[in-house]
Amino acid sequence: MTSHTGPVTPGGLPSPDGVPTSGGIPTPDGHPSRHGLPARRLVLLILACGTIALGLGVHWALPGSAGDFAADALYAVLIYFLVGVIAPRAPALLLGAVSFGFCLGLELFQLTGIPLIWADAFTPASLVLGTTFVTRDIVAYAIGVALIACLDTAARHLGRTAHP
Repeated sequence: MTSHTGPVTPGGLPSPDGVPTSGGIPTPDGHPSRHGLPARRLVLLILACGTIALGLGVHWALPGSAGDFAADALYAVLIYFLVGVIAPRAPALLLGAVSFGFCLGLELFQLTGIPLIWADAFTPASLVLGTTFVTRDIVAYAIGVALIACLDTAARHLGRTAHP
């Protein structure tokens, strides 16, 4: 049995070009990310943090229905980013479908009244789970997911054309 001391792929096999890989997207030099956290995951985590900050700002700064709608759309965008962290190579359509399905399931969960009870016991839970079912929220989720999936698709396309 031979031993290999060079770089290995995530599956434990030797890297054919001698460049360690972590499953990340190509870096500007065309090689896969050499970091433990793939570059796409890191970008998505940063975007998720920014989306949380923006969503909280919108939630508290914009009054009424407009603020609620924008915050719900941003919630769906956040879920998209988090699903992308879990499955960074998944196509945008799949990320969008899973994200929308999660948001829809959460909205339907509000019909049980459990999120309202939990929010009464721990107020921040209302920011994560919502409290009451509102059909308009589903529209906001769909719009948020559709917009971010389109932007993600465009960004991926630009990334491929920038690194032939």
